[in-house]
Amino acid sequence: MTKEGILAELASTREAILQGLTELRSELNFKTKLNNLVRKQPYAWLGCALALGWMLAGPKTRTRTETKTVTPIVKVEKKKGRAGLVALILGLVRLLLPVLKPAATAYVGGRIADLAKRPSK
Repeated sequence: MTKEGILAELASTREAILQGLTELRSELNFKTKLNNLVRKQPYAWLGCALALGWMLAGPKTRTRTETKTVTPIVKVEKKKGRAGLVALILGLVRLLLPVLKPAATAYVGGRIADLAKRPSK
């Protein structure tokens, strides 16, 4: 084969790939397909939507009986000390985090550097 023949075959192959890709994109465009179907037969789609909604909601002629059981109310005593302690710890963490973050980063970076300097097995 000559150089011109190879280039012509390459160009035709590219065109075929682009055409196949365009067809694939149009085939997988479900939103456009659904919009076209609804535009062609809007009353059929509306009827199906109404029927599905009615089936999911159920017929309104049914009567339902509900049985209610009464449970006794039990008072739970709150532990006041723990909530205050947790709030204090969270407040301290929020205050100290900006200060401790650079120190922790430097420590971890040093440890990683030490591990990198070790000879591997």
